[in-house]
Amino acid sequence: MRNRLKQSRLVAVRATMVGRLPCELVIARYNEEILWSRNFSKCTLTTVYNKGKAHPKGLHETARSVQLPNVGREAHTFLHHIVRHYDHLATTTIFFQGAINTRVEQRLGPPERYMRNGVDRFYGNNVRAMGRRNGYGWHLHSDSVRASGHTLGSFFANVLHRNLSQSSPWVPGAYFSVGRNAVHRNSRRYYQRIMQNTNLSVHSAPEEAHFMERAWMSIFFANSHARTRRPTSSHTRLSGVA
Repeated sequence: MRNRLKQSRLVAVRATMVGRLPCELVIARYNEEILWSRNFSKCTLTTVYNKGKAHPKGLHETARSVQLPNVGREAHTFLHHIVRHYDHLATTTIFFQGAINTRVEQRLGPPERYMRNGVDRFYGNNVRAMGRRNGYGWHLHSDSVRASGHTLGSFFANVLHRNLSQSSPWVPGAYFSVGRNAVHRNSRRYYQRIMQNTNLSVHSAPEEAHFMERAWMSIFFANSHARTRRPTSSHTRLSGVA
């Protein structure tokens, strides 16, 4: 009964603040421990999309949990949120995976940097260029991944309608914050078609999810330069509660 009342209250919060949520944290979770999300408690709302069986523990009062089928990795989760809430996105939405790791290339900035991102801006702490490794012909060689039939370049061209170059920017791990106006550079239908024309909605480990990790900045800003913030030089740990 208490959970139902809490969910009703959070639905009411979103309904009364359509287009006026300053900040929302969106977490793509399987069964990870996400106590680190309390570091973002200043966000107006936290939405945890669960694709595993274990219910998240220790969520703060402004958090809600939504169950989704286990398909498409974090890319499907992020697209689902954008499509579902396209008309009433927060001023800035923080998209994170449930697992926070310590890999150097996926180091995070301070929580405040993500929360204070502007309505037109994008923030990822470790933005880098594709370089030669992530060239037009790149694709994932793994028996555990559902092949897409695309290379990274053909996915950009034929699915995303974007150009790929060595200078195209991306954020390893897909931990980023994006403003509402940046998301709205594309129509809701654009995001729906990505889900419909790929394996993101039908397979738990599609190759397209790895392409999407490399594509978010190009999606939001096409071939223009994204308005970003400079990365921090040190790794921020979010394993505990601030």
